[in-house]
Amino acid sequence: MVEKMLRVATRGEDGTAKPLQTDAAGSLKIKTTGGDKRYLMQIGTLTTGKNLFNKSTAIADSSIPNTGITKVEPGWYHTDYIAVHPGNTIVFSKVTSSAGVGTAFYEDGVFKSFVSNATIKSNSDKVLVPSGVNQMRSTAMLADIPIDTWQIEIGQVSTPYENFREFNSSYLQQKKMDDLISQTERSLYAPGKNLFNKAVAKSGHYINASGLPEPSSSWIATDFMPVYPGEKIFFRSNGAVVNGMNDSTIAGVAFYDRDRTFISWKNNTTINADNGTIEVLDRAWFMRASGAMTALDTWQVTTDNENPEAYEPFQIKRGGNGGGSSTVNFAVTKTGQPVSVTTEEDEYGKSVLRVVDSAPFLAEITGFDNATHASVTVATTSVLALDANAIRKYALIENTSDQAVFLAYGIAAEGDKGIKLNPSEKIEMSAMKGNLYKGAINAIGAVSHVLLVTEGY
Repeated sequence: MVEKMLRVATRGEDGTAKPLQTDAAGSLKIKTTGGDKRYLMQIGTLTTGKNLFNKSTAIADSSIPNTGITKVEPGWYHTDYIAVHPGNTIVFSKVTSSAGVGTAFYEDGVFKSFVSNATIKSNSDKVLVPSGVNQMRSTAMLADIPIDTWQIEIGQVSTPYENFREFNSSYLQQKKMDDLISQTERSLYAPGKNLFNKAVAKSGHYINASGLPEPSSSWIATDFMPVYPGEKIFFRSNGAVVNGMNDSTIAGVAFYDRDRTFISWKNNTTINADNGTIEVLDRAWFMRASGAMTALDTWQVTTDNENPEAYEPFQIKRGGNGGGSSTVNFAVTKTGQPVSVTTEEDEYGKSVLRVVDSAPFLAEITGFDNATHASVTVATTSVLALDANAIRKYALIENTSDQAVFLAYGIAAEGDKGIKLNPSEKIEMSAMKGNLYKGAINAIGAVSHVLLVTEGY
């Protein structure tokens, strides 16, 4: 039987370790001073990094035309199937304008719709994922967009390039890392009673009957808010039902499953008729709602275990809203049996969760208190970029030069071997990402080129 460690913050504000237990279904309950049943975590296939484009699976000399079926096209390349969620905006670092090729959307491999590169280019290199799909494939011209620099990500604005990275655990059920991180963070640093965060809301939009944001200047649509099945949600404006839900039959509240796939919708008029409340569906993990733009600064979304009448702005509180149990839902082992769980203190005096026979992988959910920043001049012979550190928790190495640099773990670096960092590329490592290395890291490149090195411990 293999034992691996999964570090989970289980210490309350009083500094004491909290008891943990599993039930017959394999659910782990962490007793905390400020737990919140809304915030769940599913351990599964862990996908890290923002870049959705995996260049190692790209298809060369081929394109995606308006039929969604690959076509031989010398000089072009296209992505493999990329998992997407309806309502997300996909932004490309660059798009080669063409009316004949572009991005196709699919549901489990079945072609559904197509958006040309010319259309995406005219929309600031962005495309909205339509309803009823869960995959996409996109096309680029090699001479215009080198395969090593193309980035596809979720968002409104393209950000600095990052390599595609993925960490898989075949023994555990599938779950995206962005959900794992967000759910974990929310259980440690949970919102106050007001779930509506206007800083990430979508101004000038409401949530339509398909669960998608639709433009309208007098409305504001919330981001995805985590909810718990069976909860009653209250909508209020400055403590009053009036304007809590701007009356409308076309704008409303939508529920989504754990992968943010749309489940159902109810309009605001119906919710208002029930005194500005709605009950969370059984399968729902997330909710989005539509509110009046005029109530932006006074809108409050609360649960049935809060006081909905007293207004409180959105805020983050360590440990959540009050006593109770936070539940972390663990996928059971490949045998179908619940995992065995114990706790102990590690060498730093922190509470550690030990999962027996969970997987041959290590996930560590932890922060760091100290950091160092340095610049390392690279030479044509191997130089030490980062010394070994047994208590390392994080490292970032960035190539600021105009030529490639090669890294080696634990041995002397050699040209064209090891990890290649192209100009302006960086490698970020942590236990959460599954790529933390605590030994010495060496580098080699051209004379006088510089690496920026940050280490957290």
